[in-house]
Amino acid sequence: SVVRISDSAFDGCPNVIIDAVPGTYAAEFGAALQKSEVDEIEYEDVKDSQVIPTDENGINLDDWVQDGESPVIKPEEEQNMQPQIEAVTETVTNQKLLGQSSIVTGRAVVFIDNRVPEVFTGNARLDLSQPTYEYQNSGEQEAPKEQIGNLLVDNAQKGKDFPKYTVVNGKIASQAYYQDTDLHTYEIAEGITQIGEFAFARSGLTKIDIPDGVTTIDYGAFYHCDHLQEITIPETVTEIEAYAFDKTPWIEKNVSSANPFLIVGDGILIAYGGSDSVVNIPSGVKQIGDGVFKEHMGITAVNLPDSVEIIGEEAFMNCKNLTTVNGGKNLMKIKDRAFMNCPLSGITIPATVTEIGLGAYATAGGTDTVVFEGSTIPKLTIDERSKRLSNEDCRTYTFGNLKTAIVQGSVTELTGTVLEAGTYGIAGQVMNEGGMLISDNQSGVAAVSYEGVVLKIDSSSIKDSENAMATIPGNTGNYVLNIRDSEQAADAIAKAYGEIYGGKYPSGLKAYDMTLYDATGTLPITRLGKQYMNVMIPMPTGTSADGLHVVTLDADGQLEALEHRMVEMEDGQYLQFTTGHFSPVGIYRYSGFGGQAVVTNGNAVILGTGAKDDTPDTGDFIHPKWFLVVGLFAASIVLFFYKGKKKQVSK
Repeated sequence: SVVRISDSAFDGCPNVIIDAVPGTYAAEFGAALQKSEVDEIEYEDVKDSQVIPTDENGINLDDWVQDGESPVIKPEEEQNMQPQIEAVTETVTNQKLLGQSSIVTGRAVVFIDNRVPEVFTGNARLDLSQPTYEYQNSGEQEAPKEQIGNLLVDNAQKGKDFPKYTVVNGKIASQAYYQDTDLHTYEIAEGITQIGEFAFARSGLTKIDIPDGVTTIDYGAFYHCDHLQEITIPETVTEIEAYAFDKTPWIEKNVSSANPFLIVGDGILIAYGGSDSVVNIPSGVKQIGDGVFKEHMGITAVNLPDSVEIIGEEAFMNCKNLTTVNGGKNLMKIKDRAFMNCPLSGITIPATVTEIGLGAYATAGGTDTVVFEGSTIPKLTIDERSKRLSNEDCRTYTFGNLKTAIVQGSVTELTGTVLEAGTYGIAGQVMNEGGMLISDNQSGVAAVSYEGVVLKIDSSSIKDSENAMATIPGNTGNYVLNIRDSEQAADAIAKAYGEIYGGKYPSGLKAYDMTLYDATGTLPITRLGKQYMNVMIPMPTGTSADGLHVVTLDADGQLEALEHRMVEMEDGQYLQFTTGHFSPVGIYRYSGFGGQAVVTNGNAVILGTGAKDDTPDTGDFIHPKWFLVVGLFAASIVLFFYKGKKKQVSK
């Protein structure tokens, strides 16, 4: 009898299985739910929760009522709200609007639109260290400078929240315009080569012209742009990741049974709408895109033209009747889980293949043998989705369920290849065509015997200590965390720091490469999703709690603050910090710059320098001073910044 279930009803519940009568609405919903990997990743990385104000923010909960799905303020209270909610694109009197917020991993981040030729005196970079504008308040009521004026910039200086750019290193930043329903058009600037993950997802775009020079469109970049009707993709685009254009009208109107193949860019097949049991890939296709044929149960055979060079991630995954794949003599890359759970009757790897991804031939049924035609064995690759903590099922053998690999007689060395013993290539035997045993990896990959997270530190500035530790609350898995000195990490953090602070170098910077691996110590894990890790290490030599900042870099190389505190142990002072992903980590001291950020007429405006206040930095997660400040600030910032699934605060 169930006729309606919200799309988000089971967000964050990847193991839910819907039990319903076949043919009913609930059964159809359940089938679709099992395909919503992108929604799960979106939930982990960018989906924000509804923020409800409390009386500490100056707004009583009683002043809020529910109107449908959107929270709205009672009309009698609306006129007393300060500041007024205004469109972010409006000009602020006597001031320049530089950016707007977006929700990134559950936090409000101000993105600075640095495409414009002038941000500060002709400089398209925000420089918090240079004086440009004096503080002015155009509102009717004077706002105390120490309460609102310095909040954003001062927090950045205290290592809490940093502004980010919408364009960085030739890339439109990940999530830069996520859920921006006011964004209907966008001109991609010259020099852009990459469009980041979920960069425009769920935005109001109606048309996008991707210019020559763009080469990469990342995961979910335009996902669920419900009004996106027109898209131009040039031949310079050589990589389009999964779900980049899914749930857009453009896909729906360009794919049908009469026109089943949608081919864009440099010969990339990104969608299929046919129902043939034998699929003949058109000549000229160079790549079969990620997930194009995933879970097409009617496909029994596929014929690849000689033009195909790459088979994308999960391209044929769960095609449970696919037994035959012909052609593809010029294949170069077969990505992760490409044929996972397919009952292939035969598997032959052409001599041209140089890379094979994790789980690519983790088949179900069919043959138990793989034959390599070339004298050079491909190397094993691991895609980013396999590196997510929640995607444990993706971390499986390339040739899962296969017992034997047959190589050419000239092959004697397997180190560094997909067949190397002790890796996730094959849990079986490797033999040459003459029947000689080359390697026996039937025992697979041996896991280290321990529980929880083993912390390994290789650093001249962090002393050995039994009290150093790392934990993932709520997770019972076993992992290896490595922290080591890294000049490359120092260079990357210094570059990101200089982008914000006018080329300056962070004072006393100590930088480390922090990497997490599975229990075997061989498969990297880079993202924890909704979970997080607590790390506690001895205070690095030459540092102190005074003005100490702990930072990391996001996927675009932009600076992010890590929450941290000091902990006194019997053998000295320790630094404890929290992270949700793994990349370079930097520890430095703040040396003192000025800057301001104000909210005027409902708009977030980042201004030039004003005097930095003299409040001491305690190193706490939240400085005591800001309990009052954030409370006052949240009344405006929560309402103004939060968009959520097309939800807005009514005026």
